[in-house]
Formats: sequence, C-alpha cells, structure tokens
Amino acid sequence: MGSGGDARTITPPDFSAQAIAQDTSQFMVLNLTTLGIAAPARIIADNGADVTWRTQAGYTASFRDGMLVATRGLGDDLMAAEAGQVRAALRAGGGSARRVVEFLSDQDQIESMTFDCVIVAAGTETIDLGLRQVPTRKFDETCTNPRLVFSNIYWLDSAGAIVQSRQFVSPTVAYLRSNRL
Repeated sequence: MGSGGDARTITPPDFSAQAIAQDTSQFMVLNLTTLGIAAPARIIADNGADVTWRTQAGYTASFRDGMLVATRGLGDDLMAAEAGQVRAALRAGGGSARRVVEFLSDQDQIESMTFDCVIVAAGTETIDLGLRQVPTRKFDETCTNPRLVFSNIYWLDSAGAIVQSRQFVSPTVAYLRSNRL
C-alpha cells in the first residue's frame, strides 16, 4: 500500500461451533421464513441500550431490551421503531401501547406509522432454544392502524428477558423470528 494509507483488515465474526460453545450469550438464531433464511447471528455492537446482531450473510437486526428496533440488509428494512410502551406492557403482564415504526417508502423516503397495540398474556410454554429448555410466559401483541395490522409473539423467561420472539419487520419481509441460545 502507498504512503499515507493505513491498511486495515476487518475480520468477519467467528461463527464456528467452537466460538458458539465458548460464549453462547454472544449468539442468537434469526429466522426470516418469507425470505427462506435461518442463520446464527453474533453481536457486533452493544452500546448499552441497543444490541446489533449480524448474520454470516451480512444482514443485521438491532434490539432494545429484546424489542426489534431496526434491520439492515433485507431490502425492505425496518428503519426504526419505538416500542418502549410495548415493553412496559410486557413487564406489566399485558395492556395497551402505542408503537411508532419507520419504513422506507416506494420513493425512498422515511415513512412513519403509528399503531395502537394490545398485549395479552397467552399462557406458559417451555421452549427449546437449541442448547436448553426454558420455561416461559408467552405474550401476543396485535397492532393496528388504518393501513396495516400485524401480530407479534414474545416468550419471556423467569427474569422477564425476551428469549424468543416473532416480530414484524415490514410488509415485504414480514416477520423476524429470533431466539437466544
């Protein structure tokens, strides 16, 4: 390389079985049924509030306290979401909330949509996270506005952490299913 430049090699995240076994907290499985993609994802950024996960294929999903707040690399991405009221309702055992999401419009402009959501307890379920069985409380969320309706599902462990979910991304991508290892 010529003078004045600084050559940097970016090492892709390690997705080997050994890396996963060494620290399962750094991994989750992301599944996009409509796109036919199911892949392990690894944490690439953690700023305390938001945690961003990247798959080997390169798409990312960002979560805030278990709530999906953004995706990148899927084409029709979720640009941003404010789901704090929904998370509060999950902690309270159910309730109603407002959710604001931002998508890219057909004209590549950010379009904001507000939804009225109802969160209800849907019983208990022991789920298989691949490496362990976890007893959970299941919650269903139904969000509506005049143009769109979607339903999310959350499984919370005994500490209240979202260990598995199916959350809406966008009309084209539909849902992202995630589970912690």
